[in-house]
Amino acid sequence: MKQTAQPTPDAPASVNGNHRQLSTREREIVELAAQGQTDKEIADQLGLGVASVNTYWRRVFKKVKAHSRVAAFARIRAPDRVT
Repeated sequence: MKQTAQPTPDAPASVNGNHRQLSTREREIVELAAQGQTDKEIADQLGLGVASVNTYWRRVFKKVKAHSRVAAFARIRAPDRVT
């Protein structure tokens, strides 16, 4: 049985449901990364390959118009304030 991540109070806003353009799986990836997990740890926890985790990251970057995880986290936390 796969474990799914539960939103935490200090997780990025999208993880808590405020950034609805991300899929459930994309939000899980972002949340786990925000908790400090590596792509390998995320892949293992969600029963995915590292390549799949990287694909989800590319989708997140495209959806939030970011080119790095730091920029993605910033856009997810305050999507109207980051340009």
